[in-house]
Amino acid sequence: MTVAETSLEAYLGLDLTQSQQQVLEVIKDYGPITQEEVADRLGKYPHQVSGRFGELQELNQIEIVGHTENQHGNTVRRYDIQ
Repeated sequence: MTVAETSLEAYLGLDLTQSQQQVLEVIKDYGPITQEEVADRLGKYPHQVSGRFGELQELNQIEIVGHTENQHGNTVRRYDIQ
């Protein structure tokens, strides 16, 4: 665990998984951001991070703040910290 991850967890007062922490940190640093962009920043595929978005929404840590078009012309959600 890095200092940034432990600091974020302490700040939020949550018991997040490492994957949730990584996704939340990227959203915190670069949001509003799409799932594809988060996956790219983490060096993962979108399907490897998409589940964390639902989990973090249920924990009221992130929210959908808009939509944009991805490189394939599909409309995708943009997320940011609540």
